[in-house]
Amino acid sequence: MEEKAGTVPQDPAVLKEFHAECLAIAKENFDKLNAFDTEAEQKTRLRFMEWNIGIRFNSLSSDNETKIAKTSMFIIDQVYAAGNIYFEEMEKIADGQYMEDVSGAGETAEAAANAAFEESTQDIDEHWVNEHRQALKTELDSKKKEFIKYNKEMEKNRKTAEKKQKFLRFMNKSVRMGNVDLDQTKDSSILTEWANKGKSLFGIDSQEQKDFQLLHEQWIREKLGMFYTMLKSDYFKIIGE
Repeated sequence: MEEKAGTVPQDPAVLKEFHAECLAIAKENFDKLNAFDTEAEQKTRLRFMEWNIGIRFNSLSSDNETKIAKTSMFIIDQVYAAGNIYFEEMEKIADGQYMEDVSGAGETAEAAANAAFEESTQDIDEHWVNEHRQALKTELDSKKKEFIKYNKEMEKNRKTAEKKQKFLRFMNKSVRMGNVDLDQTKDSSILTEWANKGKSLFGIDSQEQKDFQLLHEQWIREKLGMFYTMLKSDYFKIIGE
């Protein structure tokens, strides 16, 4: 029985088949070895043998469940590793740039992830690997969605950074041209103009920028506040025109 079970996890149904086969062989040998015993002695010995074999089978079943659990955990780790490989491949292909179409890169990244998964599980029985194929697909789909979101956020952040730079240069230019009295109060018209310019640059009234509205308005207010303490400093020399 132990020889049939081996050192790798077995399907519980297959293990039961092994048990039935081994029990039949044991009974056959039992009949030969105890042919001269009385009927009562044979029954007693048979029950004792079946009891011992049952205990051993339960022990092997328990060990087998432990092997199955360990194998499953290992494969799940490889599923997550494949997901990380997918995302890393997408980042490598993007190379810090926004990708309008991720389908081609997605196929390349998915192929790399699947290849890594196959290599890491090549020594495991296909039965157990196949049980986690759907989990692998789900993980790769999840990473694809994660990258698409990351890709869009990266582009939004890039555009936002550009707009912020334009906004700072707009204010800087006003100062350099002498259009601003450095001692103006916060209620001055030029500061209102700056605020409106900032809102215009960030597209506060456009639908696609609604989710950034509060963030940008807060950023603009913070920058306007900074100008009261920094207008006379070398700050603008750093920004440049």
